[in-house]
Amino acid sequence: MKDDPKKKHDFEKKWNEVIKKASVDQGFKQQLLKNPGQALKLHGVDVPSGVTVKIVEDSPTTLYLVLPHYSKHDLSEEQLREVAGGIEMPYAKPGFIDLDRE
Repeated sequence: MKDDPKKKHDFEKKWNEVIKKASVDQGFKQQLLKNPGQALKLHGVDVPSGVTVKIVEDSPTTLYLVLPHYSKHDLSEEQLREVAGGIEMPYAKPGFIDLDRE
């Protein structure tokens, strides 16, 4: 997906729809947290066979950060720079979580 801009765009669009639905539909949100693979599949998000999906919910006092899985030996220096940039998700925009509050 990372090498295919259309697939990345399609995934981000579908993921944003899932986030919006979960924010207004508590039943769907619980299904998403309990069985994310099935809930995502029902909304057109393809989860490859053998891949486990884990979804967690942020709170005002908990921030989840995910480290990408890769080995320095698996990626060229250029690829490492691309990975370090990451992707921007709507819930991770600056100001969403105030890390400077005391």
